[in-house]
Amino acid sequence: MCGIIGILSFSRNQISRNVLINMSKSLVHRGPDAEGIWIENNIGLGHRRLSIIDLSEAANQPMVSQNGRFIITYNGEIYNFKELKRYLISKGIWFKTNSDTEVLLELFALKGLDALTELRGMFAFAIWDKADHSLFLCRDRLGIKPLYYAINNSKLTFASEIKAILFGDPSLRTINSNALWKFLRLMTVPKPETIIDGIYKLEPGTCLQVNQNGCRKIHTYWELKDHIEQKESYNEEEEIDRIRQKLLESIQHHMIADVDIGAFLSGGLDSSSVVALMQDFSKRKKISTYSINFPGQKEIDEGEYSDIIANYLQTIHSIVYFKENFMDEMDKILWHCDEPFGITSSFGVYQLSKQASKDLKVVLTGDGGDEVFAGYSGYLFNSIDNGNLLLRLITGQVGSLIVFLKRLFNIKDKRLDILAYKFLKRSGSPAHFISEKQAYTYGIGIFEVLSKDYIYEAFDSWSNRLYPKYYRSVQNLDEITRRMYAEVKTRLVDEMLTKTDRMTMAHSLEARVPLLDHVLVEYVYKLPTIAKVKKMTNGNFEQKYIFKKALEPYLPKKVIYRKKKGFQIPIMEWMKKREFFNYFYNNINDGFLLKNKRIDPLFLEKIASAHKAGEIDRSTIFWSLGIFEMWIRRFEREFGSFSIK
Repeated sequence: MCGIIGILSFSRNQISRNVLINMSKSLVHRGPDAEGIWIENNIGLGHRRLSIIDLSEAANQPMVSQNGRFIITYNGEIYNFKELKRYLISKGIWFKTNSDTEVLLELFALKGLDALTELRGMFAFAIWDKADHSLFLCRDRLGIKPLYYAINNSKLTFASEIKAILFGDPSLRTINSNALWKFLRLMTVPKPETIIDGIYKLEPGTCLQVNQNGCRKIHTYWELKDHIEQKESYNEEEEIDRIRQKLLESIQHHMIADVDIGAFLSGGLDSSSVVALMQDFSKRKKISTYSINFPGQKEIDEGEYSDIIANYLQTIHSIVYFKENFMDEMDKILWHCDEPFGITSSFGVYQLSKQASKDLKVVLTGDGGDEVFAGYSGYLFNSIDNGNLLLRLITGQVGSLIVFLKRLFNIKDKRLDILAYKFLKRSGSPAHFISEKQAYTYGIGIFEVLSKDYIYEAFDSWSNRLYPKYYRSVQNLDEITRRMYAEVKTRLVDEMLTKTDRMTMAHSLEARVPLLDHVLVEYVYKLPTIAKVKKMTNGNFEQKYIFKKALEPYLPKKVIYRKKKGFQIPIMEWMKKREFFNYFYNNINDGFLLKNKRIDPLFLEKIASAHKAGEIDRSTIFWSLGIFEMWIRRFEREFGSFSIK
């Protein structure tokens, strides 16, 4: 795992080494072991290295190909690099290192963009072709590794994190108003936008090709829906065995490293399965596992089950007790988030990573299990026997429209609140995936505090949500699979993988996600839905059915079949505490959004007073507003003032 940077000047200007060094310094947490800069006229590449495979200096980057034509800066892991290396050797290519970087570079030199389809792993890399004067920016299939870019002022700037691009291009100092609105609703900024106008996330499964004149083209080398060919029936026992073998194969690939590897263990099914399969593969060598406990929070604390699994598998287990005074580290956390990011579980992952990084450089996690094997309860909501998601999405939009009109015309009739609530509730849990969470609180709260000049734009932004777009793009599939696909394209990459990457890399810790091995994902998505969600003889539905059956030889059934708990920190409960609420409110009350007239001061004060009096609960809106204000204050201290478009 590493950090990458680069600049390509279209006006043929010489690249400044000092600029690249400043960009690189901002990513030292992603790669504390080595730094490299390569410059040739109007192209410059940089690299921060976290040494995991081939720890020698020979594997440092940027790296030049044997023929001298290609130069690479690369972040990630290619898990099948040994097989690819044998293939390249058979073609007469020799190697000077034992790194996966060199294998990737020489494979690209041999096959060009066709090399991407042969890679099994997580990656974000840039390759400069000296002969064709073209730069290739490539990202892995599911978006496990981040890659940002900006094309501005006759140059392209790219990096693993936004902050590095801001060091490389001082002109990028405008907040993207559309992205801001999406953040306030979703607690994250959906791809391809970022909170900074002019900076973009490279889409997963794509490669951006740019020549020295600025001409650019996007190549899509992988799309999940192209691999979904659902069977109508299946042999249950045979498929359970095949899934088990593919899980073991993925774990084996993900444990390739020249350093020790541990795992995060929440006590839930996904992380427990990863640890169980790791321990099976490691045989006698004990795995180091790390859990976070929440004392006094029974509804979310899974310490009992993580202890059961750790004892059952005989791991070397460490427990981190969540510190409620995490506000002391809010500046650091938001700096590493790179954008305003309000997913509450990120604060737990930050503390967990801090502890694990004292012992290890690599951990495996259970991220992706729900998206691959249909684990979210929302998949069942009115989906198998009745109802239609698009109808519920429409009712959700009607509900928010009522709220929008109520706020726009300052209508105080409480009957409209009730009507809006009914519509939003009727929209059902699927709508919350990318439209809103706690729909009524979001729908009412956001519109209540927005200024009228902004409310039109905000509503228009919400109307163009991505989840329905992806859902509608696979109309030939059953409803559960359509939701799973939309989840992979939205929440998985924008929320789950972003959280894991930023919070682990803040502590120079590489996180690997074996349940998102693309070979496994493609195979599971070809299975009929009944293999993932099965109606049992008692009339109930068993989610992740085939996954659970495949794990029965490795885990106790009381762990496999227990009720799912979400990894959510009870920050919304804490927001009801006066001291906690005041901390957020004070940041909002003297903040960027008020100064730029995005929120209405009178309505803000009115809602805050009602919230503090216990008359209403607007925790989520004050949380999202506060997170944004604390984030922008941190970035303005570093980069100077921002405007808003």
